[in-house]
Amino acid sequence: MKKNDRFQFVVYRENFLTIEECTKLRDTLDTDELVDASLAGDYTENLVNTDVRRTLNTLFQDENLSKRLDVAIRVANKHYFNYDIDSINKLRFLKYGDGSNYTWHTDIGAKETSLRKLTAIIQLSDENEYDGGVLEFGITNSADCQCVDKEHCTEKCKGGLLKAKKSQGTLVIFPSFLSHRVTPITNGFRYSIVTWMEGDTFV
Repeated sequence: MKKNDRFQFVVYRENFLTIEECTKLRDTLDTDELVDASLAGDYTENLVNTDVRRTLNTLFQDENLSKRLDVAIRVANKHYFNYDIDSINKLRFLKYGDGSNYTWHTDIGAKETSLRKLTAIIQLSDENEYDGGVLEFGITNSADCQCVDKEHCTEKCKGGLLKAKKSQGTLVIFPSFLSHRVTPITNGFRYSIVTWMEGDTFV
């Protein structure tokens, strides 16, 4: 399937994690060992560019969480995307602090990252704990807008912009080719987890 054959739905599953689960993950993973996050590319390359992405991150393993995400993503794929998918990638913990951001980008890059089909992000922070840090999506064709969440969608996708829900514990799933960004943090910290469901490269 070509990546443009289906419009870029943005799917939410609120309360995917409880507040207690979010807090435990954040407290466990927010350590001094976090490193600057790189751009989408070969996993073996050091593609750090703080002009584009200013975020701290680390890879981690959580078999139970990976299984839960795998199930949730496959359900969303069945109902909304119908992509050919194979397996879930590693989990990545992200920390956005004062001035942190990620400019407009897609999650599909070179080599291994070309296999990404669906991106999944879990919001670990309470939305009142920080300012800025909004996950926004670029809608390339407003006439194709399929947003069921009109509260977070600009009027008829005016300006081609969709702001994601920020409630703690929410899982957001979207096609990895969909352009998105995280606006600069102006106060506090935004914590999240991201992973990708992979499959054959889009053609």
